[in-house]
Amino acid sequence: VSESATVFKQRLQAEVRKMAERRGGMPSGRICVPEFLFGFDKFLGEGGTLPDVDDVSFLSSQLASISEIVGIFADAGVLEVREVLRPDPPRKVKDEGPVHYRYAAKSKIPKKKKVAEPVMPSPKTLGFTVLARPAAIVSALNGLAASESFIAITSFAFRETADTIVERLNAEALAKANAEREAKQSSRGRGRGRRGARAAEPEEEEKKPANSASDSIVVDPEFDAPIEVTLKVAVY
Repeated sequence: VSESATVFKQRLQAEVRKMAERRGGMPSGRICVPEFLFGFDKFLGEGGTLPDVDDVSFLSSQLASISEIVGIFADAGVLEVREVLRPDPPRKVKDEGPVHYRYAAKSKIPKKKKVAEPVMPSPKTLGFTVLARPAAIVSALNGLAASESFIAITSFAFRETADTIVERLNAEALAKANAEREAKQSSRGRGRGRRGARAAEPEEEEKKPANSASDSIVVDPEFDAPIEVTLKVAVY
C-alpha cells in the first residue's frame, strides 16, 4: 500500500528529529545545529508544503539512504553534518496521445533474435558536507564501504578549516609586540619620574636558549582543527 503524503510528512519529521539527535561534536553534543533539516527544507522549513503523492516513493527512498549515511557518520565520530544535497524527484513527461506512423513494406531479410540486455538499477545521488577529524574520516569511509547498501563515492574533496600552526605563530608574534610596546611605555614613564636624575639604565632582557621548549610548536592531530569534507555518493 502506497504511503500518503500526510503520513510521509509525519514520518519525515520524526526521522529528521532522530537524525538531529545523533551524537556529534557540536556544543550541544549533537551532529548538527538545531535548525538543520537534512535537505528536506522544502517540506519541513518555514511554510513547508506537502509532497506530491507521486513523489512519496522517491522521497521515502531518499530519506532511508540519508538516514543510513548520517548514522554511519555518527558512529564514525563525525563532528558535524553541515549540508545534505538531494535531487528533486524526476518529472514525468506528459503523454501527448498516440503517434501515427507510416510503415514501409516488410523487408525479406530475416529478423535477428533480440537478446535481453541486463537492466542496471538507477542510483540515488546524494551530496554531503561534514566536519571531522582525520581518524573519523577514515572510519566513515570504511563504514560506507561496509554498508548493506551498495554506496559508491563519486566525488571527494576536503579542506582545512584553520591552520593552527600559523595561528600559534601569529599569537606569539602579537604577544611579543604587545609586551615590547608596554615595556617602552613603562620605560618612558620611569624616565619622566626621574627628570633631573641620571637616566634609567636599560634593563637587560632575559636571554633564552635558542632551542628552548617555548621556541618549538608541537601539534597533536587529534586536537588540530577539523577538516571540512565534501563528498557525493551514488546509492544503489
